Amino acid sequence: MKLLNFLFIPFIAAISLVSCGSSKEKNYTFKEHVFIENPSFKIIDSYYQHWVAGVQGGGSGTNVIIKLDNFAKGVTFKNLFFQGKLAPLKELNINSVGYQASFKGENNNDIIMDGDIINEISNIPPVKIPFDLNEKEAVVSYIENGELKFFKISALHEKQMIAYPSTNPNNN
Repeated sequence: MKLLNFLFIPFIAAISLVSCGSSKEKNYTFKEHVFIENPSFKIIDSYYQHWVAGVQGGGSGTNVIIKLDNFAKGVTFKNLFFQGKLAPLKELNINSVGYQASFKGENNNDIIMDGDIINEISNIPPVKIPFDLNEKEAVVSYIENGELKFFKISALHEKQMIAYPSTNPNNN
């Protein structure tokens, strides 16, 4: 009986570990990336725009906007790789289909520096993107028919920087 328990417990533990890996959401990796030449959607406009807050400590950043036409159902946009960074794509509430990725400026990162490693555990390590892009290129990752795909945008144009005012213009 002890021999049976000795074999049965590791078997159950192994089964439970294997089943954890088969959760509903797939864990996609970027190890193999082939750019799709003709995706099932059409980008009609894409640009990036830097912004800076009008108050000290308000931060800065960059927003990348992508507007689409002929949007295929069953496509889920995931992330945008831009200027060495990665950000999730979020759907915009505009007349046409659009997505935005927001990147915080370098001064916005709240990094905890402490002699006690437990206090530093909430720091998020930087992500090394797997693409070699120039300053006006971006890569969109999306899922179509359960498969992770990548599309390279080669010519993002830059819009004028937004400098937010230091006070509310309506004095509210």
